[in-house]
Amino acid sequence: MRTKNKVIAIACGDLHLSHKPPICRAIEPDWYAAMGRVLAEIQILSDKNNNAPILCAGDVFDRWNPPAELVNWAILNMPIMYAIPGQHDLPQHNYDEMHRTAFATLVLSDVLMEIDRTSRKRLPVSSTMTHCWGFPWGFPVKLPRFETPKNKGAIRIALAHEYNWIPDHSYPGAPKEQRISKKRKALMDFDVVIFGDNHKGFLTKIGNTTIFNCGTLMRRKTDEADYKPWVGLIHSDASVTPHYLDISKDKLDLSKPDNVDPALALDVEEFLSELDNLSVNPLDFCLAVERYVTEHKNLSIETAKTLLEAIRS
Repeated sequence: MRTKNKVIAIACGDLHLSHKPPICRAIEPDWYAAMGRVLAEIQILSDKNNNAPILCAGDVFDRWNPPAELVNWAILNMPIMYAIPGQHDLPQHNYDEMHRTAFATLVLSDVLMEIDRTSRKRLPVSSTMTHCWGFPWGFPVKLPRFETPKNKGAIRIALAHEYNWIPDHSYPGAPKEQRISKKRKALMDFDVVIFGDNHKGFLTKIGNTTIFNCGTLMRRKTDEADYKPWVGLIHSDASVTPHYLDISKDKLDLSKPDNVDPALALDVEEFLSELDNLSVNPLDFCLAVERYVTEHKNLSIETAKTLLEAIRS
């Protein structure tokens, strides 16, 4: 690669680190090792490109309060990243509650460096002036009013966790008000916009602005079996080149559906029916659920665990 167009950053997103493997990856001999392979590959990419900073567009964890074992593992195995939280990183998708999260623990451990949504962060890139703005889940991409127009020779990057509707890359019934074309004016204030949330990545341009969606970092569902996860190599000319990750060691079981076990669904249906008959106010709701789970011995262990985890989250 020519020096004048060197890699100045690496973009990834939607890691969805989890203690247990998703259903289709349950045959992995060691799920932690499988996640570790991907993170190690990203670190190697950074090393090979003069320690290019790694940007993460949200959803580091699959849930905001994972077991301590996973958090400790992440502290030891994750590359240092500049990041924003996605909705999975936040209790009830609420940014104001981030202090309670595993994401915040990684920030305090200096594994993640959060990109603030109100001010730019200069990235440690020696060859060019590169600034990054962060837009977590719930905050649309919008350059702060006090910022000056684009400066020639400087690269402006927006890092956002926000769903985008684009043909062939959105789920059936996706809200068309999220069309990326409707965000054109705001996006064009930046040279590069990195999006997370869509789990099938895409690369496009709006005017002179490069738009890169990271897609899922690891295949977690059966309909992603043919998907090739990638990260983005951001260059000093504001272009982005996809780097496809090595999936040769992945183990996927496509024989089982991704949805909830039918027995669990029936349990939950019975629970909701019973709950309708309870005379409780919102303050007593959690107590009522705990009492129901304790008294109904016919509930499956998995259902009881799911209900208790939900009200305690």
